Amino acid sequence: MAGFYRLQSMPAPLGPSGDVLPCMRKQNASAVLAAASALKVPTSNPARKAPAFQPTVDDVTVFENHILLSQQGKFARIPYLVGHNANEAGFYKIATYAQGSTLTAKQWDDFNMQTFFCPSNLEAAHRSRRHTPVWRFQYNADLENTRLYPTSGAYHGVKFNIIFGASADTTGIAESDAQRQLQDQMRSAWGSFIADPQPGLEALGWPIYNPEGDFTRV
Repeated sequence: MAGFYRLQSMPAPLGPSGDVLPCMRKQNASAVLAAASALKVPTSNPARKAPAFQPTVDDVTVFENHILLSQQGKFARIPYLVGHNANEAGFYKIATYAQGSTLTAKQWDDFNMQTFFCPSNLEAAHRSRRHTPVWRFQYNADLENTRLYPTSGAYHGVKFNIIFGASADTTGIAESDAQRQLQDQMRSAWGSFIADPQPGLEALGWPIYNPEGDFTRV
């Protein structure tokens, strides 16, 4: 984690890279939070502040030229399921408003495209062109008991309420019949892919993604 080496407010020096994990385990939560708050993290997008601790490029696990590697087909040739929500920005708007910032509709649209939609498209297209089975989906359900505010829509992370069925427990609003049906369908699809990635989704009628032909995003 690159952020570890820039933290000057930790109670003890971190030392060589091999000492980072043992050192961090000795710190209490208050010390870590204080250090994270003191760390100035560069950001390239006004809609999303980068976390203080995050993976950094080491060209072993995280590669600087990952887009080129993907274009060249240097990825695991295994079935791939990729998707995003229709309004990922709906979640991030809360933190942005809390910081006193107001972005235009175009800025939020650009954020959705740059951070979620386009990366999903590129990853899927590169795999498809290398004859690797890939399926794409977009989650677009706007449900009463998952809504953060009237226009939050299908925001970042909301689909996990469907997969794990926790929305009623969280909001106190009962699930509708349509919501329970959607839960069954999504759990069946994800479960089929996990159990048998190659033919699992085909058996459910999901078309394999083909960027050159008809639009095949579920």
